[in-house]
Amino acid sequence: MGTAHVDALRRRHGIRDVTFDGYNNVKPVTKTLVETSFVFATCHLIFESILNFLVAQNRNRTDTKGCDATTI
Repeated sequence: MGTAHVDALRRRHGIRDVTFDGYNNVKPVTKTLVETSFVFATCHLIFESILNFLVAQNRNRTDTKGCDATTI
């Protein structure tokens, strides 16, 4: 995309800082930051729930076998 086209888009939309996605669309930086934060938060919640599930599975396994550190 040429710089004249970018300057015209900046003037038309009042955008000072812009980023480009892979489809030649001009996106405001704040929208990109919001999208990035949302994706990060979603991935973090998924990872945390998987981790909590694995910890609970491990806790249940050691409790049923009775071989945790307190009984030895």
